[in-house]
Amino acid sequence: MAVDWPTYHGDPARTGLASSFPPLGGGLTQAWSAALDGAVYGEPLGVQGRVIVATENDSVYSLDPVSGLVSWRRHLGTPVALSSLPCGNIDPLGITSTPVYDPATGSLFVVAEVAGPHHTLFALDATTGVVRWSRGVDLAGDDPRTHQQRAALALGNGYVYIGFGGLAGDCGAYRGEVVGVPTSGSGTTISYRVPVAREGAVWATGGPVIDGSGNLYVSVGNGSSTTTYDGSDSVLELSPSLALVSRFAPARWAQDNRNDLDLGSLSPVLVPGGWVFIAGKSGIGYVLHQGALGGIGGEVSSAPVCPGFGGAAQSGSTIYVPCSSGLRMVQISAGGGISAGWQTSSGATGPPVIGGGAVWSISIAAGTLYALAPASGAVLASISVGPVPHFASPTLWDGLILVGTLNGVVAVQASTPGPASTYHSLPPARILDTRYANGLSGKFTSHVPREFAVTGAGGVDPSAIAVTGNLTVTGQTSAGSVSLTSNSQSAPLTSTINFPLGDNRANGVTAPLAGDGGLWATYVAVSSSAKTNLIFDVTGYFTP
Repeated sequence: MAVDWPTYHGDPARTGLASSFPPLGGGLTQAWSAALDGAVYGEPLGVQGRVIVATENDSVYSLDPVSGLVSWRRHLGTPVALSSLPCGNIDPLGITSTPVYDPATGSLFVVAEVAGPHHTLFALDATTGVVRWSRGVDLAGDDPRTHQQRAALALGNGYVYIGFGGLAGDCGAYRGEVVGVPTSGSGTTISYRVPVAREGAVWATGGPVIDGSGNLYVSVGNGSSTTTYDGSDSVLELSPSLALVSRFAPARWAQDNRNDLDLGSLSPVLVPGGWVFIAGKSGIGYVLHQGALGGIGGEVSSAPVCPGFGGAAQSGSTIYVPCSSGLRMVQISAGGGISAGWQTSSGATGPPVIGGGAVWSISIAAGTLYALAPASGAVLASISVGPVPHFASPTLWDGLILVGTLNGVVAVQASTPGPASTYHSLPPARILDTRYANGLSGKFTSHVPREFAVTGAGGVDPSAIAVTGNLTVTGQTSAGSVSLTSNSQSAPLTSTINFPLGDNRANGVTAPLAGDGGLWATYVAVSSSAKTNLIFDVTGYFTP
């Protein structure tokens, strides 16, 4: 069984490092996709041989990793309609944060916002989905209508730690806070509330970061004060009981508060040597001392990096920062200095993870998953996964790259035609375009597989056993999916590309060829009379 991925970015320190993930050996293909009852904002988990995801419809799912079929579903309540809230940008608002799994108790913990509204922590049996217990986590004096629980849950010291911030638009008199609930479900709730008059959100999607001693590190958003320091625009070190140990704020905190350029957009990063790295909306990176963060203006070093959002990935002293301008590599020296390295122009901006010899990040705007070279940022492979929420981060587990989307979850795997194969790159050549009777004539009809020739076309050698290229769907009369396979299948179990009605969509693929050197394509839609045009541009091939 695969090593569990039980929390955001895989471990309490949120490194995002999957050291045992198999090497990327070729292109990327979609293993399966699962349409669920709502958007998946939290990172998928891989625990006890199952994929766990939670939706904005207040449902938690356990999925089979081979097929994507539902093992169990638990609906926890009615989510909150955006129209009932004073501001925000998620509709409906249900489960937004990444859950966490506790191997000691076998419980899966998830916070749901349910109609009322109020926030409730649920402990589920990870094997069956049965609710073991639940508990309200809104503190006295909170207005649940103005608080949002977006930060990933953290587990440590016998507690589930929960970060709270505000809604998009910063409406209402909310105050950022961290709440701790015993994993047993019994005992006193503990908390730390940022001492602001208003705002000071703990909202970064990576959530609290826990060090080897059990202390928590969280970033805090802007506060309402620009005259007297109010504890906002900061990095906090909290004890296991959520007492304040130390704090850092930039000397420019008043300017940051005034212009919404605070540190709260990125979770802190723990770096070997006793350092903490942070880079918020201002684009300035800071290095701090673990255990003594430095107070106002007490950083060890600072340098321009980029505006960071979400959760970074980290391997040793190298950090991959998810920036609004593109993923950036940053290195921290033994003395705490900052060296900013490559920044990708691929469009990958989402929180990254590391594994299989690649850095994995999503283009939030385009819905594309990228595998990037760790040393240079060069694109090694990419694949379309469809529309994704802000700050979507992939999961590396059991040979799969799992991505939460606005429709459910997509599983991607590396396609490796075989260790003895050789890859031959080609200039892109169009070998199928049903619009112009190139390769095949006439649109594809739903559930009717058709084969088109590949070997001998576009420079593909007759001895080829697999091919790489780009599949494009256009002119469809219904939403659906297309599968490229090596044999005739009227109802394939997996898809190569999924698409809504009216969206011209493309996807990079690697596919094994049929024995006669062709590829079979099948369009699958609800209506048996649905039709679509297909285009395939070959970019390379494999030979034995």
